[in-house]
Amino acid sequence: TSYFNMVRNPRTEDIECVAFTQNTDREVTNRMIIGRVVDLEFDYFAIIRVKTGTVIFRNMKAERRSTEAPKPLYYDLDIRYAFGKLVGGRKAGQIADAITLDKVTEQLKNTDVFIFPYSLEENDGTVRRKQLKFSYMDESHDEILLTRQDITASFQNEQKQMKQLQEAFDIAKRANDAKTEFVSRISHDIRTPLNAISNMTQFAREDREDPVKLENDLDKIQTPNPSLRSLINDILDISR
Repeated sequence: TSYFNMVRNPRTEDIECVAFTQNTDREVTNRMIIGRVVDLEFDYFAIIRVKTGTVIFRNMKAERRSTEAPKPLYYDLDIRYAFGKLVGGRKAGQIADAITLDKVTEQLKNTDVFIFPYSLEENDGTVRRKQLKFSYMDESHDEILLTRQDITASFQNEQKQMKQLQEAFDIAKRANDAKTEFVSRISHDIRTPLNAISNMTQFAREDREDPVKLENDLDKIQTPNPSLRSLINDILDISR
């Protein structure tokens, strides 16, 4: 970019032209890149002046402009007006109460960035997930940068993953409950044949002098063995 300036030479009183050239291509490109990134990543951004409580919006899309409160723009009044149009009802008041200037500055005492997500239902019924970010512009804490970003895609992906984890947890819990129930039932089924074997063993000791009774006792001891063996195999299978 070339600049020209007409000045009077104090020595000769002649009018002279001073020209100089500045390469602004890089500066213009940088501004275009920043502007494009803002358009792609954010719905809008704004500067909140802490001392006066006023707010100046930049790069507002049509939706945000339609919710802009009457001038002058005082932050607390504007967000209440905007959410009253965007959300409506009791929820609008709850959101506005959560992000008043006092609440934001209080949050920024403990963190560099205060993030506030909320859901927004559009006219066609589609629910979008939005995220507000607040951070001081510099160490003077005179101004706060406010941005709003659409995080619907990442939010839906996160919800999907949480649902999958919950389903996996439910499956594991059902399997664990089934094992617990099985062990509880099998413990009773095991005691019955064990008690029979223990009792018949005692009878066999008492009937050692009577071969017929002893043989009968031994047969009865043998009877529960297949059932007991089956139960033990079931326990071993389910524990794998």
